Amino acid sequence: MRRMKVVAAAAALLALVGACESKQTTGTIVGAGAGGLAGHWIGGFWGAAAGALIGGLLGSQVGKSMDREDRARAEQASQTAMNQNATGQSTTWSNPNTGNSGSVTPTTNAYVAQGGETCREFQQTVAAGGSSDTAKGRACKQADGSWKVVN
Repeated sequence: MRRMKVVAAAAALLALVGACESKQTTGTIVGAGAGGLAGHWIGGFWGAAAGALIGGLLGSQVGKSMDREDRARAEQASQTAMNQNATGQSTTWSNPNTGNSGSVTPTTNAYVAQGGETCREFQQTVAAGGSSDTAKGRACKQADGSWKVVN
Protein backbone atom coordinates (compact mmCIF):
# COMPACT_ATOMS: atom_id res chain seq x y z
CA MET A 1 0.00 0.00 0.00
CA ARG A 2 2.73 2.48 0.98
CA ARG A 3 4.61 1.68 -2.24
CA MET A 4 1.53 2.60 -4.32
CA LYS A 5 1.25 5.94 -2.49
CA VAL A 6 4.87 6.76 -3.23
CA VAL A 7 4.52 5.77 -6.90
CA ALA A 8 1.49 8.05 -7.27
CA ALA A 9 3.29 10.90 -5.55
CA ALA A 10 6.42 10.42 -7.64
CA ALA A 11 4.38 10.59 -10.81
CA ALA A 12 2.68 13.77 -9.58
CA LEU A 13 5.92 15.54 -8.79
CA LEU A 14 7.51 14.47 -12.06
CA ALA A 15 4.54 15.96 -13.86
CA LEU A 16 5.04 19.26 -12.12
CA VAL A 17 8.71 19.60 -12.90
CA GLY A 18 8.27 18.71 -16.55
CA ALA A 19 9.96 15.33 -16.59
CA CYS A 20 7.80 14.22 -19.50
CA GLU A 21 7.70 16.07 -22.79
CA SER A 22 4.00 15.44 -23.32
CA LYS A 23 1.69 17.08 -20.82
CA GLN A 24 -1.09 14.70 -21.77
CA THR A 25 1.11 11.63 -21.22
CA THR A 26 2.24 12.99 -17.87
CA GLY A 27 -1.35 13.65 -16.85
CA THR A 28 -2.31 10.14 -17.84
CA ILE A 29 0.45 8.68 -15.66
CA VAL A 30 -0.44 10.86 -12.68
CA GLY A 31 -4.16 10.15 -13.03
CA ALA A 32 -3.62 6.43 -13.40
CA GLY A 33 -1.43 6.34 -10.29
CA ALA A 34 -3.85 8.34 -8.16
CA GLY A 35 -6.88 6.47 -9.52
CA GLY A 36 -5.22 3.11 -8.95
CA LEU A 37 -4.41 4.05 -5.38
CA ALA A 38 -7.94 5.25 -4.67
CA GLY A 39 -9.44 2.19 -6.36
CA HIS A 40 -7.24 -0.13 -4.33
CA TRP A 41 -8.53 1.42 -1.09
CA ILE A 42 -12.09 0.93 -2.24
CA GLY A 43 -12.03 -2.42 -3.98
CA GLY A 44 -8.70 -4.21 -3.82
CA PHE A 45 -7.09 -5.39 -7.06
CA TRP A 46 -10.09 -4.89 -9.35
CA GLY A 47 -10.84 -1.53 -7.78
CA ALA A 48 -7.23 -0.51 -8.43
CA ALA A 49 -7.47 -1.59 -12.07
CA ALA A 50 -10.71 0.32 -12.62
CA GLY A 51 -9.39 3.34 -10.71
CA ALA A 52 -6.20 3.40 -12.78
CA LEU A 53 -8.20 3.36 -16.01
CA ILE A 54 -10.59 6.10 -14.93
CA GLY A 55 -7.81 8.13 -13.30
CA GLY A 56 -5.68 7.83 -16.43
CA LEU A 57 -8.47 9.23 -18.58
CA LEU A 58 -9.12 12.14 -16.19
CA GLY A 59 -5.42 12.80 -15.68
CA SER A 60 -4.94 12.97 -19.43
CA GLN A 61 -7.33 15.92 -19.51
CA VAL A 62 -5.51 17.68 -16.65
CA GLY A 63 -2.15 17.04 -18.32
CA LYS A 64 -3.28 18.61 -21.57
CA SER A 65 -3.97 21.79 -19.64
CA MET A 66 -0.61 22.27 -17.85
CA ASP A 67 2.12 24.25 -19.57
CA ARG A 68 5.78 24.88 -18.79
CA GLU A 69 4.97 27.95 -16.68
CA ASP A 70 2.48 25.92 -14.61
CA ARG A 71 5.13 23.31 -13.90
CA ALA A 72 7.73 25.96 -12.99
CA ARG A 73 5.34 27.65 -10.56
CA ALA A 74 4.38 24.30 -9.03
CA GLU A 75 8.02 23.30 -8.62
CA GLN A 76 8.84 26.60 -6.89
CA ALA A 77 5.88 26.13 -4.55
CA SER A 78 7.05 22.59 -3.78
CA GLN A 79 10.56 23.69 -2.88
CA THR A 80 9.28 26.58 -0.75
CA ALA A 81 6.79 24.39 1.12
CA MET A 82 9.30 21.66 1.87
CA ASN A 83 12.01 24.11 2.99
CA GLN A 84 9.98 26.69 4.91
CA ASN A 85 6.52 25.47 5.86
CA ALA A 86 5.39 24.07 9.19
CA THR A 87 3.50 20.80 9.09
CA GLY A 88 0.01 21.43 7.71
CA GLN A 89 0.90 24.83 6.21
CA SER A 90 0.27 25.03 2.46
CA THR A 91 2.09 26.95 -0.24
CA THR A 92 -0.12 27.69 -3.21
CA TRP A 93 0.66 28.58 -6.80
CA SER A 94 -1.41 29.84 -9.69
CA ASN A 95 -0.88 30.84 -13.28
CA PRO A 96 -3.18 33.67 -14.35
CA ASN A 97 -2.42 32.92 -18.01
CA THR A 98 -3.90 29.40 -17.84
CA GLY A 99 -6.10 29.59 -14.75
CA ASN A 100 -4.36 26.50 -13.36
CA SER A 101 -3.37 26.32 -9.69
CA GLY A 102 -2.28 24.02 -6.93
CA SER A 103 -0.87 23.62 -3.46
CA VAL A 104 1.82 21.70 -1.62
CA THR A 105 1.41 20.88 2.06
CA PRO A 106 4.06 19.13 4.17
CA THR A 107 2.26 16.60 6.37
CA THR A 108 5.18 15.76 8.69
CA ASN A 109 8.13 17.55 10.21
CA ALA A 110 11.50 16.82 8.65
CA TYR A 111 13.00 13.55 9.87
CA VAL A 112 16.11 11.49 9.19
CA ALA A 113 15.27 8.39 7.14
CA GLN A 114 17.07 5.04 7.31
CA GLY A 115 19.51 6.08 4.59
CA GLY A 116 20.50 9.18 6.57
CA GLU A 117 18.75 11.71 4.35
CA THR A 118 16.36 14.36 5.64
CA CYS A 119 12.81 13.65 4.42
CA ARG A 120 9.24 14.95 4.73
CA GLU A 121 5.84 13.59 3.78
CA PHE A 122 3.60 15.88 1.71
CA GLN A 123 0.28 16.26 -0.07
CA GLN A 124 0.07 18.00 -3.41
CA THR A 125 -3.03 19.17 -5.29
CA VAL A 126 -3.23 20.42 -8.88
CA ALA A 127 -6.30 22.00 -10.48
CA ALA A 128 -6.03 22.25 -14.26
CA GLY A 129 -8.42 22.10 -17.16
CA GLY A 130 -11.48 21.86 -14.96
CA SER A 131 -10.19 18.84 -13.01
CA SER A 132 -8.32 18.45 -9.75
CA ASP A 133 -5.87 15.72 -8.68
CA THR A 134 -4.29 15.11 -5.27
CA ALA A 135 -1.30 12.91 -4.45
CA LYS A 136 0.65 12.10 -1.31
CA GLY A 137 4.28 11.14 -1.04
CA ARG A 138 7.68 11.53 0.55
CA ALA A 139 10.50 13.80 -0.58
CA CYS A 140 14.07 13.87 0.64
CA LYS A 141 16.54 16.72 0.61
CA GLN A 142 19.37 16.39 -1.91
CA ALA A 143 22.99 17.52 -1.50
CA ASP A 144 22.22 20.68 -3.50
CA GLY A 145 19.42 21.62 -1.07
CA SER A 146 16.54 20.73 -3.39
CA TRP A 147 13.83 18.21 -2.50
CA LYS A 148 13.21 15.11 -4.60
CA VAL A 149 10.38 12.56 -4.38
CA VAL A 150 11.78 9.15 -3.38
CA ASN A 151 10.47 5.58 -3.62
